[in-house]
Amino acid sequence: MSVLRDYAAAVTQPTLPFASPRGSSARFDEVIAPDGTLRPAWRAMAPGALTLTIDDLSRLNREVGALLADDGVTYNPADSEPEPWRLDPVPLVLDSSDWAKLDVGLAQRAELLNALLVDVYGERRMLREGILPAATVLGHAGYIRAVAGTGSTDPHPLLFSATDLGRDGDGEWRVISDRVQAPSGLGYAMENRRIVSQVVPELFHGATLHRIEPYFDALREALIAAAPDARPDARVVVLTPGALSETAYDQAFLAGMLGFPLVQGADLVVRDGKVWMKPAGWPEVTPRERVDVILRRVDAEWCDPLELRGNSQLGVAGLTEAVRRGGVRLVNGLGAGVLENPALLPFLPALCERLLGEQLRLASTPTWWCGDPDALDLLTPRLLGADPTVVVRAIDGPRTPLDASDPARLVDRIRHSPHRFAAQELLPLSQAPTWRSPGQVDARPVVLRTFTLRHQSTYRPLIGGLATAVADAALPTASKDVWVLKADPADLDQGLPDATTVAVVQSVPEVAPRAL
Repeated sequence: MSVLRDYAAAVTQPTLPFASPRGSSARFDEVIAPDGTLRPAWRAMAPGALTLTIDDLSRLNREVGALLADDGVTYNPADSEPEPWRLDPVPLVLDSSDWAKLDVGLAQRAELLNALLVDVYGERRMLREGILPAATVLGHAGYIRAVAGTGSTDPHPLLFSATDLGRDGDGEWRVISDRVQAPSGLGYAMENRRIVSQVVPELFHGATLHRIEPYFDALREALIAAAPDARPDARVVVLTPGALSETAYDQAFLAGMLGFPLVQGADLVVRDGKVWMKPAGWPEVTPRERVDVILRRVDAEWCDPLELRGNSQLGVAGLTEAVRRGGVRLVNGLGAGVLENPALLPFLPALCERLLGEQLRLASTPTWWCGDPDALDLLTPRLLGADPTVVVRAIDGPRTPLDASDPARLVDRIRHSPHRFAAQELLPLSQAPTWRSPGQVDARPVVLRTFTLRHQSTYRPLIGGLATAVADAALPTASKDVWVLKADPADLDQGLPDATTVAVVQSVPEVAPRAL
């Protein structure tokens, strides 16, 4: 029997044995409408999708696992052994009208974050005018004073960003968080597409979706164009913390797709305000290969042991000074991490109107900065009542929520230094069918990570992304490929004209992907 027909019955009648304990008939479902019919995106893929059986999915899941193992795709959790990358064979599918809203909202959001970044490291008008409390910026660990007020003339210091989103109870997308320090996941997204397109070609027969390869061409062009003196032969490198990084494979795969060397801090040296590749025979041999652009996957505080963190072995001594002197471009710039502060979210609507003259198109999940007395007064009863829909996080600490097992103690901790904390309402999230061994499909909550790039003169979101089926006590996290269907098969992929496929590096230091 068809998996989707079984799934539809389970979602609309959750008492059936097929239904997952995580599934909910009240939660927005990515496949099944409330009346039990397929949503437009999945209708477009019929009949191929409708013919899939549990046995088919079981086979596809085995094939996905085998291909990932052959490629050596891993994820390295902190303080743990590397784990195999998990990819669900059932993609997250969005139709063109659903994506169109995201596309406009994500582009505007990147423009807003860029304008805010320029302001907080320049004139600080938003702080002086009181639109944004100074403590949300100057008190955040991501604010790098070493590059503040240096007179940079770069109007677009934010070149690349990632955004995590989930659906609210009405099915509308809301932003959970912004990732601009060293956004990860684009390499995994490409690997997911490569694998899924091999093992589930029958799903492709019913609809036309956006290919994601052209986006890598655009990213490559944008990085080369970011060179300080706009040289067409600019050298770009990808700076990695090394093989022990949580997303080491993602970094290596991305470097390979772009055709740029993957380097560590020890491979680079600063001389005369510029960055150079260390040659064989260093230091006796003079460097001759200048580095113009660094796509960094190292957090800012670790980038320079001379000025930022003295015990860092991941960065390059003197890199901050090279940035100040305009000798190298970092993507994203040192100090961009301040934009990841969740305390900024409640102020974004006002900031958007002031900086862009527009209303914010893509709302964030309800968030409160505890340094705002009114917000804290509003939150306190919910926290003391152990409201499970609200979590509190330090604004610049680990992303894990604070322990709420003792509500009174939690509130006392917040009141002691309220400016250091932000509270956020948990989204219900949408649900999507996800394979569960042996022979079962669950309705699991999903989070969508999107990527936005400044290409030429505009911010351009990747039409697609990286989805995550959220883990619970019984099931680990699994990724999903993200398919965005074209409104017209003749539409350009990613809205970009065809370009020559980017060169692929065949030898990448330490953590090279074994198959591209």
